[in-house]
Amino acid sequence: MTLSLGKKKLILLYTVILLITSETLLLRLTPNIFPILNSIPLIFAGQILGNNPFFLSLILTNLFFFILYYNDIHIFEINFNLRFFFNFITISFFVYFLFYFLKLNKNKILSDDKVIINLNLLILFFLLAFNFFYFYRIDHQDLHNFILEFFSNVIKNQGLNKQIIDDNIIDFVIRIIPSINAFFLMTFLILNFLVTDLILKKLNFKKNFSLNLKTFSIPKKNFIFFNILILITTFLTGNLK
Repeated sequence: MTLSLGKKKLILLYTVILLITSETLLLRLTPNIFPILNSIPLIFAGQILGNNPFFLSLILTNLFFFILYYNDIHIFEINFNLRFFFNFITISFFVYFLFYFLKLNKNKILSDDKVIINLNLLILFFLLAFNFFYFYRIDHQDLHNFILEFFSNVIKNQGLNKQIIDDNIIDFVIRIIPSINAFFLMTFLILNFLVTDLILKKLNFKKNFSLNLKTFSIPKKNFIFFNILILITTFLTGNLK
């Protein structure tokens, strides 16, 4: 059934309102775990919309949150700061490409396992660019002090020697933090996809895409490529390592 232009615009408007209100409520009710849950409304919208209207809804929702951030507008005492906006636009980017890969999967171009592999590669390349152009170029003194205090308290409670902590260990922890974040991002993105499936079933909503995670294999070329990269890193120094 082909929808009229007016109905398509109405569906788009309702989707944007749904995304704005659900993301705002999540931030209000669960601020500490918002980065974990914020992909659920986006995945929900992606499952019931086509790729083009879903893309437009993401653009309009991100534009709305940017206006709130830029004009320092508070809703329900929520500060939509730069950190929130960067987090939301990043997760929107990854969720959109998740559904782009799922569309290729639906058209028999990508297998289920390659959907996950391509998404993983996308996140890794984003992480590489983020580290190289931003994270390793800023001062981490506040983060350094926080980690030092945290480990000092742990060691003090365990009655261990404080000399086991040095700057090299703390610097190493700081450098792997983006990788840990990327791992959690990938993990919770897939878990939220499964959670959204359950929500759609409870609401009797028809979903556009499915993903079978029971059978999964890494192609030999990817396996060799990853291992070559790991080997190369043992010979690198500085930020590139």
